[in-house]
Amino acid sequence: MITAPTYRLRLPSRADREKLLARRGVQGALAKAAITEAAASSPARGVGGFTHWCANHVKIETKDGATPFILWPGQARVARQLVSGTWVLALKGRQVGFTWVVAAYVLWRLTFEKVYSVVVVNQEKQYAYDFIERVRYMYDHLPDWSRMELTKDTMSLLRFWAGDKRTEVLSVAGSSKAARSKTGDLFVGDEGSRIPALGATLTAVLPVLEKRGGQAILMSTSAGPTGDFKGVWDATFGEHGENLNEDGVGPTRFMPMFIHWSEVPGRDHAWYAQQAAELGHLSPVALKQEHPNTIAEAWEHAMGRLFPLFGQQNIGTIQITDRFTRYRSIDWGETKSAYVVLWAAVLDGAPPGFIVSPDCPNTIREMTAWRFDEATGRPEKVNDHTCDAVRYLVTTAKITGLVYIYREVYRLDSLTQGYTPMKEIRELHELSGWVRAYPEEERHWKPSRDAEMFQTTIFDRSLGKMGALFREHGIPCKPCAPLKDFVTGRTDKDRDEVMEGVRLINNLIDGTEMISKRIHVQRGPAVRKVLGFDATESLTVTQRRVLARRYFRGRARQRAGR
Repeated sequence: MITAPTYRLRLPSRADREKLLARRGVQGALAKAAITEAAASSPARGVGGFTHWCANHVKIETKDGATPFILWPGQARVARQLVSGTWVLALKGRQVGFTWVVAAYVLWRLTFEKVYSVVVVNQEKQYAYDFIERVRYMYDHLPDWSRMELTKDTMSLLRFWAGDKRTEVLSVAGSSKAARSKTGDLFVGDEGSRIPALGATLTAVLPVLEKRGGQAILMSTSAGPTGDFKGVWDATFGEHGENLNEDGVGPTRFMPMFIHWSEVPGRDHAWYAQQAAELGHLSPVALKQEHPNTIAEAWEHAMGRLFPLFGQQNIGTIQITDRFTRYRSIDWGETKSAYVVLWAAVLDGAPPGFIVSPDCPNTIREMTAWRFDEATGRPEKVNDHTCDAVRYLVTTAKITGLVYIYREVYRLDSLTQGYTPMKEIRELHELSGWVRAYPEEERHWKPSRDAEMFQTTIFDRSLGKMGALFREHGIPCKPCAPLKDFVTGRTDKDRDEVMEGVRLINNLIDGTEMISKRIHVQRGPAVRKVLGFDATESLTVTQRRVLARRYFRGRARQRAGR
């Protein structure tokens, strides 16, 4: 734990007083001397000094103009940790005043330290400039006697280099190289969940900070249960705070803090009800995004997710009975994209529902990670492989009941790994419990005693020849059907096929709570582990390959043990 720095202002020397007299006049110099002498006895040290300085000398921009910065109780709670030198990891809602506190803290350190540098990383240049603008606004409204000499003032840099004073704050947009070559005494990650390459940045910056005895502040609203910011939170906090020591600090050295919407004065249950009414028209997750009630609720949201309601309630295991109809769905990916097969059990006539087994970590990860591309307004062509397989199933089989995804095969670069269509055919048969009817014959298979029987196997129609090959070798399958107009029966080219499939899947996801009341869904530690680990990491190609190898080794051990 970093020890709290002590700031004890002293009367300026005669030489300094002469400089003040020359630069700011007698009145300014005497005022500074009087304030400094009074401050030396009490309010300029520790958190009391910071809050006293904010209330008496700092102004922030509000709808009423420049307003004295009197900290709210919630802001004071944050300030205590900042001033003590704690590494702070803050999960917050919108407009809770956290950024103003951090900006004031940055200016405070720049004012009372002789040598001090701050590096701020944000998601985009404009947001980086906005942080500097907050610091500049407070600096411009400081009393004349307390303002340092500003030697460089740009949109991204404020530098105070005069005499033996060497302090500055630099704000940059996040990238794979952002802050990696910068060293400072304080690192601020603003809106960390949306900073590109946050993990690489932290890997480069935090060890240097720790070695220098510096401080890190990482703050953000939630962007959903994926990404590097969520990974840092999980490593720090755990699921229910089990990773924290007695001081509330995690193994990452960060202290996690959740800033609740009610910590802002004037926000009560009536205010929250009004927000719920206003935001409910925008999106089913808008209220959780803006004003989460709990940590778990904050992580349910993800900006731009195609399946915004998919969460822990959709993860679990169900006992498959004779009432279920089984399907398989294939998304071809023989080169760079993933080759995916999903096994699904469907209960027609049941209320809508969508459950994924924890044995399908890639399906869970992609259901939480598939997003819109902000530049094109279209779904991204990443994290979509299992989602496409689900889409083929739902639209072609016209499913309106319960869908339970209970098994997956997920393999990248299958051809370079030596997999051929014939090996994939054999694998599908074996995983479904089928055996060769004749040892010397590749294309004849028969069900074993415990074999699974399928209604059909649905595949991406873009590779019809592959479908024909699978049919020839004992896997009845059909291509996914194009959308058709319900009146004329003709293919409806005006409707977006991808988005129509997304809509139908969302209808199933939305009904999961209702289906859970009718059918028992087992949710144990394995479920939480998958959602908390595999579904919250942006896996590299190597990691996915390792995961695939683990999967097949586990399946091989299961078969060997029977």
